[in-house]
Amino acid sequence: MPDNAPFPQPKTLSKQQLAIAALFIIAVPLTLVGWMAFGLQVKPEPVLDATLSTGVMSFSPDNTPQRTRIVPALVIVNNSPDTWGNVSASLNDQFFYYHREKLMAGEELKIPLEFFATKGNSVFQASSNKLKKVTLFAQIPTGARGVKEQEMNGVQIPTK
Repeated sequence: MPDNAPFPQPKTLSKQQLAIAALFIIAVPLTLVGWMAFGLQVKPEPVLDATLSTGVMSFSPDNTPQRTRIVPALVIVNNSPDTWGNVSASLNDQFFYYHREKLMAGEELKIPLEFFATKGNSVFQASSNKLKKVTLFAQIPTGARGVKEQEMNGVQIPTK
């Protein structure tokens, strides 16, 4: 190409082509969002087969008999034939606890209520907080998250 030859004219879109491209860029994502919101059927979370109740347990912060005391606790029983992982529970949708070990089939787990804390680290006080709702979350063998919610209706928490 000689040095004095003019540069080739760049290709540009006409007004009509630009309008169609803009409409396409806007319409496709909106269509996909609408399809995801209304077209996909969301499967409900599996319900865990568990028994949730309150009780008491002996607890020692340092495992010495001198400091052992009776404390109110949440009692969780895994009634299913499966082992659960990533077990966590919430009280009144505000106080949370995460259990690190797996919960075997038929196993009973007692968690002192003072182990439940808010995200701001306020601890559940059985003497001043009413227990209205317990929610249990666990990972079942399929990998899905199972849930069990139980209304407690301000049940009286045993202290001794």
